[in-house]
Amino acid sequence: MVIDPNDLSEFDNTPDENLLGLSYRDVLALSLFPFAPTSPLKIRTYIPDEVLDKLPFFRLCEELLMVIDRENSLKLTPKGNLPLKFVSELYENGNVPDEAIELGISKSFRESDIISIYAARQVCTLAGLIKKRSNALSLTNRGKKLRSDRSALLALILYAHVWDFDTWQFDAYPDRATGGAGNHIIWYMLLKYGQEERPTLFYADNYLQFFPELIDAFGNVYATPIEQFLGCFETRVFFRFNDWWGFTETKNNRYPEANTTKATSFLSAVLEFVRNVS
Repeated sequence: MVIDPNDLSEFDNTPDENLLGLSYRDVLALSLFPFAPTSPLKIRTYIPDEVLDKLPFFRLCEELLMVIDRENSLKLTPKGNLPLKFVSELYENGNVPDEAIELGISKSFRESDIISIYAARQVCTLAGLIKKRSNALSLTNRGKKLRSDRSALLALILYAHVWDFDTWQFDAYPDRATGGAGNHIIWYMLLKYGQEERPTLFYADNYLQFFPELIDAFGNVYATPIEQFLGCFETRVFFRFNDWWGFTETKNNRYPEANTTKATSFLSAVLEFVRNVS
């Protein structure tokens, strides 16, 4: 069956409490066509500067674009990485702290060792904002144009990060889909339930209700399937995505206390859920 992402009218649009208040049509759109007009989750068309200035990963991407624009053509190292002085400059602006550096475990300012900066470069490339030619980075025409339209720039970067970027590449968990599939359903849950601080397991359990097959990849001699899945889910969904964006504040508590998370006001300032009733 071929489904037209722009016309889901043939699918049931009745809210179902078994689907956390979503309809089957909502779930279909959020899972398969999250950026189509039929999707009920939207990025707001205008986001004020006072919000944009508080979104850490967005600010990191903006500053990367600024550095590349300032250098006109930013020459990379022989291995194709950002030179250390630019990585250091981006990191010292303090947008997305790196746990290893903050704890004193690492002092490396190589691009490949600071995953938020490595991710920012990948995401900006996937968004069509920067290009690599002759081992140097420069802004594309789109990148130059959108630097002055911050709301549109945010939408493009967020699209690329949530849809095109491979979240699994920074960890060793045995599954690639967790934290990549169904991100829009996670945002819906955070908009619906995130005002109250809750265990991350609350979101992981509900996520598995929509994607139960994901648990099959998990489990080893050191952890049960749900324990390993939860670690993967927390890392990819909260610590290295929504926390980076400033959408959630997640507490990494000492064992055996459960980790908890709470949505910030920035989530609803950037995203809104509007069901199409027709």
